[in-house]
Amino acid sequence: MRADSAPAEYVLARSVLLDALAALGPHIDAVVLVGAQAVYLHTGDADIAVAPTTTDADIALAPDKLRDEPLLEEALRAAGSDLG
Repeated sequence: MRADSAPAEYVLARSVLLDALAALGPHIDAVVLVGAQAVYLHTGDADIAVAPTTTDADIALAPDKLRDEPLLEEALRAAGSDLG
């Protein structure tokens, strides 16, 4: 799916996910993208009978691969995330 033909909410959701992944850059070895966003990223425009987009994103973290610095909260806040 091309970005110019995707629903606005899907584009925003993907943008937020990419921003979160960028903020977690120092911890990238601990980050696992799970859920539908990961499926769509790897399958693209597959011929499957499900909605072709999703606005949710799931990130899992492997605790044993996290770095000591920066703390996750600090990294996300520094990137402008509202954790409230």
